Formats: sequence, C-alpha cells, structure tokens
Amino acid sequence: MQKNKVVIVGKGGIGTYLSGYLTGKGFETAFFHVKTLSACLFPDFLQAQRPEAVFITISTRDKGEAARDYILACAEANIPVITCEKGAFAYHAQLLLPYRKQIGFSASAGGGTRMLPYIKSRHIGDKPVRISAVLNGTLNFIFDQIRSGSTFGGACKEAIRLGFAEPGAVGLLSLINGELKDVVMKICVMFN
Repeated sequence: MQKNKVVIVGKGGIGTYLSGYLTGKGFETAFFHVKTLSACLFPDFLQAQRPEAVFITISTRDKGEAARDYILACAEANIPVITCEKGAFAYHAQLLLPYRKQIGFSASAGGGTRMLPYIKSRHIGDKPVRISAVLNGTLNFIFDQIRSGSTFGGACKEAIRLGFAEPGAVGLLSLINGELKDVVMKICVMFN
C-alpha cells in the first residue's frame, strides 16, 4: 500500500512536530531544507517528490517573500499548500488570493483556531463586525505574569525560556519588537 506523501518546507520545531504527527497518521514526509537547498531548486524538488500536499513551516524573517515563492511554486504545480507563515499573506495577499482554493492559511492567524473562517461567517451583509481578541499569546503571557507579580524583565525571560517568543528573541527589545511585528502581520492577514 502506497502512503500519501507530503513535503514540509522547513525543519524547525513546527516542521519536526508536524512530521512526527503526519507519520503517525500514515503519511510519508519529505523535508525541503531551506538552509541547505536553494529556493530556486524547489520546483525541481516538487517534481521529484510528487507530494499530495506541501506544508510551509518557516519563520517570517523577511517580508514573506520566501513563503510567497514557495506558495506560488506549489500553485503552479497544482499542489495544495498549507502555511503557518504570516508574512506571505500580510505583504502579498493580492498576489496569492487568486490561488486561495489551493492554499490553507487559517493557521496564519489564530494558531489553528479557525479564526478567519469564523470571522468571515459572522460578517452579515454590510453590518459591522466587532472583534475582541488576543492576537499575541506571548504578550498576553507577559502581561499575565506581570499581573501575578513578576517583573517585566522576568516575564520576558520566562517567555523566551518557554519558547513562546518569536524566533530570534534573545532579550527584552528583540522579544517585544518580534511580538509587535507578529501582531501587525496577523492584523494584515485578517484584513487581507
């Protein structure tokens, strides 16, 4: 019996966890290592692997250009793609929206809560929709820790230690800047 094959772009924490999960569900997984393989090789990699779907699990370290290019390569090869990367839809939504039937992007905002479909279903005609939400769990964690008596610095260090912070956070300033960028991208994804 042949297993369904999926390609995972990126082998960080999310990609590694996803591979284990999918393998447990009977899928065969293959990784496209973005640090060792050039993005221009991705279309050839897709042709060689012939996956049923592609999961993009890279961090947003640019303005979504890398994820945009992976998504477009999948769209051109008529391969469904799922992404948890926010930059592509925050910065390049107009370019990607024509391919939206091939793209699963609910994870881009809301951590898999299906927030985007829910918001869309609640918008009735021209009536305004009011949204009250926590758009960044890390900042929510930090503020909750402060409310419980921790110092700001202590709360930030704990968020970094627990792995809640955006990639690259090593201190207070980089943590806050990364989380604020995360909020902005999530808001852009929601509106796009």
